[in-house]
Amino acid sequence: MLKEKSNRLIFIALLIFIAHLSLNTLFRSRAFVNWDGPQFAISTVNYSVQEYFPGLPGHFLYVMAAKFLNFFFNERFLSLVSLSIIFSALISAGLFFIGSRIFSVKTGLLAALFYMSSPLFLFYGTTITPLMMSGFFSLLCGYCFYRVIYGRQYRYLIWGSVSYGILIGIRPQEILFIFPFWLWAFLKADNKTKVLSFSSLSLIFLGWFMPFSYISGGLNELILFFRKEISSGATRLSASVFTMPSLLKANLKYQVYTYAITFGPAVLAFFYYLPQFFCLKNICASRKAQAFIVWIIPSLLFWSVYNFSTPGYIIVSLLPMFILLAEFLVTISRELSDILAVRWKYFSNKSAGIFIFMPIFLAVNLFVYFYDFNPAGKGTDYDSFRAYSDIRKRDTQILEKIRYIKENVPAENSIVVVSSSFFMPLMYYLPQYHVYLFNGVFFKGNNLVRYGHNFERRNFSDFNSKDLIRDKGIRKIVFFDDEFSRWVDTGAGKENIAITDRYSLLVVSPERDAQLIYGYKSIRIRE
Repeated sequence: MLKEKSNRLIFIALLIFIAHLSLNTLFRSRAFVNWDGPQFAISTVNYSVQEYFPGLPGHFLYVMAAKFLNFFFNERFLSLVSLSIIFSALISAGLFFIGSRIFSVKTGLLAALFYMSSPLFLFYGTTITPLMMSGFFSLLCGYCFYRVIYGRQYRYLIWGSVSYGILIGIRPQEILFIFPFWLWAFLKADNKTKVLSFSSLSLIFLGWFMPFSYISGGLNELILFFRKEISSGATRLSASVFTMPSLLKANLKYQVYTYAITFGPAVLAFFYYLPQFFCLKNICASRKAQAFIVWIIPSLLFWSVYNFSTPGYIIVSLLPMFILLAEFLVTISRELSDILAVRWKYFSNKSAGIFIFMPIFLAVNLFVYFYDFNPAGKGTDYDSFRAYSDIRKRDTQILEKIRYIKENVPAENSIVVVSSSFFMPLMYYLPQYHVYLFNGVFFKGNNLVRYGHNFERRNFSDFNSKDLIRDKGIRKIVFFDDEFSRWVDTGAGKENIAITDRYSLLVVSPERDAQLIYGYKSIRIRE
């Protein structure tokens, strides 16, 4: 009987996986939407944490998984976005299965539906990010440790430890947030299981850490580099402590935003029932409530104090919150039925509340993600979340402008000037071109200049832009962002080229002895 039920759950989970895989594939992005994506793509060719390909803390297993897929796809962008598509679909199937095992099939199904319609995870599931891969393994960790603590099924500690070792290789910072749950489960297990689970965790960790350290120049070089970066991070953390009131205020704003784009209007039901589930009496009496607290709180607490500006940072906490949200809705529907069934026969069905509210919740979430609230706009530059219309606008802008540059502007004796929004994508798509980012144009008093060429990146704090045109023999300057058309002042040939009905490129043909002088929202090209 139990085996038959388990097989049925697996079959439904498989259907959910296929449905979500198809949905994500249909609406996937076609170009890089943020700074990190091109770094990961370049990392599959030239992996070097010292050169920030990728950015810290390395995401070694994520990059290697993309490199493996690239053997089949032979397209780095497609390999990376496929990882998001696949693991996002695995998360939805996992939420159904885990929600069904912990609470009920109804809860599992609602959890999967909430997740599949979440604007935030529709974005993450169709763009390049390691969060989907790390999220899936964090979900596996949480479920396995839950089974050890709540169900005393100690063999799950071994599988949880394997998942934990893989998770650390994907996104190493998650080691902090899963560790309390792992330690609790570890202490609950018998001695034989402890030895096997710790051995499994150690083997998995060494299995990826040894090649990671070898590729990164050896253990000593890696330790020196990480010591410098950790010291820098500790300085930023201590600085945040001294500005705690303003930081907490900002993080509270980001939290509200995160919950809104993750759960939509259903967040009201979540916070309505949350105090009842996590009341002191229930926490003391329920091992289930205790397990969810240890699962959710560490990540949520850390990022609430440190930096909450990127919603996906708390993915370890958000995924089990989908399960709780679904269970809360089931409970509220049941209570609503008991109250209203006396007057309306329709409410004698315990799921009546779900049938009423769930379509509204799902419709609002999908509307928020897919509807274009600003059809005439050019799309947002906020990397942490973009709605579908913004992704499509960015896809069009990047791909069409790059096509024009490749066809009409020779790489030799030309430079491309961009904002931080497009610097990394152009470094990837136009490796033979010389790409410049003058930070001072966008931020007052910032003298940093970034330069990219042939997948190599350099930063200058004392860059002499005045003689750039003469010294490099520049004949064409392409200003990639539309905003440059308002900021560039030149007496030379200046052509504003319409790429689509929405976007344009500014191309300048400077004189041989012209000087390039930039300031805040100002670039002058004069002899």
